[in-house]
Amino acid sequence: YGDPGSKVILTLSQKHSVVSKMVQIEENCETWKIMLDPVAQGGPYTIEVHQYIKEEVSNLSLKDIYFGDVWICSGQSNMEMTVSQIFNASKEMEDASKYPLVRIFSTALIQSE
Repeated sequence: YGDPGSKVILTLSQKHSVVSKMVQIEENCETWKIMLDPVAQGGPYTIEVHQYIKEEVSNLSLKDIYFGDVWICSGQSNMEMTVSQIFNASKEMEDASKYPLVRIFSTALIQSE
């Protein structure tokens, strides 16, 4: 979301590469979208967003961003099972350090309105 008429600049950076994209928010709109070209898998990347409203600047920074495959899993109570509850738990927990780029996102157990 942003202020109508303002300019938004998104910068995607990694050690040796920087990509910037700009969009002007339409006068009758408060939302904006920037489409990035395909990004090579890996990271870490940093995403910085700057919104210029008259003489003020609003900033947002996201760090430690990785691009790559995304797996979405769903189910019922079986999806709540923790690693410590499985048959070979100690082995799996020991091997977890081999996968430092795996990220887990869990949503709340509430229904949307």
